[in-house]
Amino acid sequence: MLEWLFPTVSNPLGLAALIAVRITLNVILTVTVARAVGFRTVTTAVAGTATFLSGALVVLIFSSGEFGLYASYAEFTLQAIVIVLAGYVIVTSLSTPLSRLRRAAGAVALIGAILVLLSMIPLYGDAFVAP
Repeated sequence: MLEWLFPTVSNPLGLAALIAVRITLNVILTVTVARAVGFRTVTTAVAGTATFLSGALVVLIFSSGEFGLYASYAEFTLQAIVIVLAGYVIVTSLSTPLSRLRRAAGAVALIGAILVLLSMIPLYGDAFVAP
């Protein structure tokens, strides 16, 4: 069904679901950052840009298979930037009016993003190192 999008992957539906979860978690983290520090701040701009570039790059990496291992390193770094920024904002925003529910949702999204990031390591290895 999704072979046209990810032709080099043996389970394209599973990969598409994993990427969708990852992008959703990144958007939640970016919104958490924006609500905590403001929508027109450098931190929010960096988190938003990293979220967009990470999502676009992960789709391009697996759809064409031509970008290679170094592109996966760049994408991994962008994902780490989103996670570190969101973690920093969640931890340091304890004195801001960010509600407990939003902070808890951000923390859950942060943990989920870390787990999804760790699950991408074997996928990149299988796609670029193993063949």
